[in-house]
Amino acid sequence: MELFLIDGTYELFRHYYAVPSARDKQGREVGAVRGVLASVLGMIKGGATHVAVSHRSVIESVRKQSERDCQVTVPQSLSHNRN
Repeated sequence: MELFLIDGTYELFRHYYAVPSARDKQGREVGAVRGVLASVLGMIKGGATHVAVSHRSVIESVRKQSERDCQVTVPQSLSHNRN
C-alpha cells in the first residue's frame, strides 16, 4: 500500500503561482486546479494506492506570527498627541 497525504492549501497556492494561467469557457482561472490534478495523477501513475487531501481554512504565515510576536503597546502618555 502506498499512501500519500497532500496539503491541499499549499498545493493550490504553489500551483497558482507556478503554473501558467489557464481559463475555462466561462473565463474562470483553472491553471492551479489543472496543476494539482496533474500532480495527483502523477502520484497514482507512480504507484499510489491511496491519496488523502487536507485543507486549512486559515493560512498562517511565519511573517504574520512574527508580526504578532513583535507588537508593542504604546502607553497613552507617549502617543502622538503631544499638545
